[in-house]
Amino acid sequence: METLADVPQRLDRIESQFLQLREEVRTEFSAVRAEIRAGDEETRVQMRALHEDVISRLTLIQEGQAPRRSRAATGGRKRSR
Repeated sequence: METLADVPQRLDRIESQFLQLREEVRTEFSAVRAEIRAGDEETRVQMRALHEDVISRLTLIQEGQAPRRSRAATGGRKRSR
């Protein structure tokens, strides 16, 4: 059975382990936040490209021309008539 004299030493070890865990968690959360920021930027780039595509299609429609669909938009298949 433990004696009361052992309790402070055990508490010191627990505190040390807790501080180490806290630092590891902080480091990992920082890494996750950095990955999320990179993903957000990639999403913004894709959104800008899609926006520009929509604007160009609307311009063609306003000019009375039917917009040509890209193969990516049609799933890589040619349209049958």
